[in-house]
Amino acid sequence: MTYILKNEQLTAEISEKGAEVISVKGRDGYEYIWQGDPKYWAGRAPNMFPICGRLFGGKYTYEGKEYEMNLHGLARHHIFTVEEATEDYIRLTLQSDADTLTMYPFNFTLTIEYRLCDATLTGNITVENNGDTVLPFTLGLHPGFNLPLGSGSFEDCYIEFTDPCSPDKIGLSDTCFLTGKNSAFYLEDGRRLSLRHSLFDNDAIFLSRVSNE
Repeated sequence: MTYILKNEQLTAEISEKGAEVISVKGRDGYEYIWQGDPKYWAGRAPNMFPICGRLFGGKYTYEGKEYEMNLHGLARHHIFTVEEATEDYIRLTLQSDADTLTMYPFNFTLTIEYRLCDATLTGNITVENNGDTVLPFTLGLHPGFNLPLGSGSFEDCYIEFTDPCSPDKIGLSDTCFLTGKNSAFYLEDGRRLSLRHSLFDNDAIFLSRVSNE
């Protein structure tokens, strides 16, 4: 099931599966979210929890027991419970249960909130440890965007960090595992990354030591 948030400037659709944003449209009808063409990438904006990326062989061992977990974790495949929904706000939760415990042996509550405010969709994620041991997890967002925005070309688009930084590109193998060989990554004026398709010849780019925004 999907839920619609709406104000005078934006309409957003949120799926209860994975609490995923599956559409954000402006009042002119322009769709900002990638619509999941499986020829390229079937996702839209999955939430990654409790891992980002993949496990070697899809498995890990905890306290002597082996567990299996798919790429980017379990949250994106599970149905969330809608705790509150208004015209411009929604709060969804995922609780650990017998199914999640077979993959991730920890008790947790994952809460994801979305709110429309003028021309902005904001999100907030909270992870609560409901157990009596340390809760190990990583958390990530994986949104896809329709580019270019309107007219122009993909090469007209860029990512700009708020503060200058000197990032390192994290070295990955052809199968997307860490190699331990990082390298300096150039940003124009220490802030801007101009987009071009060749950047993604070897899957994604992962940067460390970047600005927070």
